[in-house]
Amino acid sequence: MRIIASVQDRLSGSIYARPEIKTPEDLKGKKIGISRFGAVSETAVAMFLARFGLKRNTDVAIIQLGGLPEIITAMERGGVDAGFANPPQTSRARRLGMKELFDLNALGVELQQTCVTVTTRYLRERRPVVKVFLQAYAEGLHRFMTDRDYSVQVLKKYLRVDDKEILDDAYTFYAQRLQKIPTPTIKGIKFILDEMAERNPRAKNVAPESFVDLSVLQELEQSGFFKQLWKN
Repeated sequence: MRIIASVQDRLSGSIYARPEIKTPEDLKGKKIGISRFGAVSETAVAMFLARFGLKRNTDVAIIQLGGLPEIITAMERGGVDAGFANPPQTSRARRLGMKELFDLNALGVELQQTCVTVTTRYLRERRPVVKVFLQAYAEGLHRFMTDRDYSVQVLKKYLRVDDKEILDDAYTFYAQRLQKIPTPTIKGIKFILDEMAERNPRAKNVAPESFVDLSVLQELEQSGFFKQLWKN
């Protein structure tokens, strides 16, 4: 498998907490929710705890809840005291009286997230298909980032959400964080490998470059495709 494109290369989201939690230090002896172990939410929570000198499972218990909406539900019901959130869950959290405890975007951490992947065999045998797909993908990103009204309607359709505030929050959050040229981050892949190495030493010896194939993106860039796409 090879990553051939990526639209998100930074750790993003927030840690929200119940109203009685005023500072990160207030979480000592409390519970914090993530979607599942190994997910971005766990990475985010681990970095948040480390930033404030809190030890996971000693100072703060990490609770796996299955999904991001479930984190907010658990906070509402008192099952956890804080948790990871990003739009549209942040809007819901605020309406329930939860407070943003920390903005993870402030850390500026490169982290490989949403990707387009193919097998090396498929890329070799169907390269023209991969190329036109990436062109369409890039055009979709361009439309999303430059046409707010249309994009909000698309979000409304596929998220099945009618709430204007939630849709506007989601659009603003993601439109500011997507890449014009959807290039995977080698540094962000290395970050994941370094984290995995704590549990699996073999990850130390794996080159992050081995997970990507940038040849199609580079071909498109050299052809002037992205320059033409973003000329306006």
